[in-house]
Amino acid sequence: MSQVIERYINEYTIYQTSKPSNESPLDFLYPILAEDPFHTLALDFIIDLPLSHRKNALLIIIDKFTKAIHLISYTKNITTEETT
Repeated sequence: MSQVIERYINEYTIYQTSKPSNESPLDFLYPILAEDPFHTLALDFIIDLPLSHRKNALLIIIDKFTKAIHLISYTKNITTEETT
């Protein structure tokens, strides 16, 4: 019986290429609603850059309301208190 099933599956390429998804369906995505400037910010850190003016890292701050980008150069070994 198993040989018959295996032969049947091998003959049709549709069974070879399609496979049902085992993942649960994703929920709907909702945008972040920014009410005023600097209400919602996104922070990105880029480290290990070439040394320039004794700075080797970059902090990127993006305002979600105005889409403004602020670039701040700093050293890699800065503390959390100094970053805030």
